[in-house]
Amino acid sequence: MIGKRSEAVINRAVRYAMEHEQEFFTLEHVLWSLLEENDVREAVRACGATAETIREALVRHLDAEIPKAPRREGTDESEGARENPVATLSIQRLIQRAL
Repeated sequence: MIGKRSEAVINRAVRYAMEHEQEFFTLEHVLWSLLEENDVREAVRACGATAETIREALVRHLDAEIPKAPRREGTDESEGARENPVATLSIQRLIQRAL
């Protein structure tokens, strides 16, 4: 079973992909979510960076590189219904290892 903190990180990452109507859920989404965790923010700060700078770069990357999810069949643009993001192979491996 996956831990509660890990589950919260993954859920936050998936929610980001869904809210931004992205076709895929990637490791970059997980990193974006991890940067909300205090322990991770402290580690990043100890390395001489800031979580905010990394998150901003990740947002730019995700917006530029992850395509929009296709619309669900039978819906039009006014309804805005899109498919849920698909977990990449790397995400599947991450979750398998976490379990």
